[in-house]
Amino acid sequence: MITAIVASAVWLLTGCSKTATVPHVDPNGPVEVVVPEHGAYTGAFMDFGDEEDDVTLEMIEDFETMVGKHQAIIASS
Repeated sequence: MITAIVASAVWLLTGCSKTATVPHVDPNGPVEVVVPEHGAYTGAFMDFGDEEDDVTLEMIEDFETMVGKHQAIIASS
């Protein structure tokens, strides 16, 4: 019985030592946006006209706080 427990422990610990291979992702590379299975993406168009050139990260974060959702898409021209 003890031999079976020790053998099981060795087998489990040996299996746990493998590490997952994570591919390198280029943060500036192209991405494919797919439709989520449940729910929807949240997006916003921040300001219009000349003022859209002055949108800052702080403005985006303030907007996210105001609406209570992280913005997946932020449109700009």
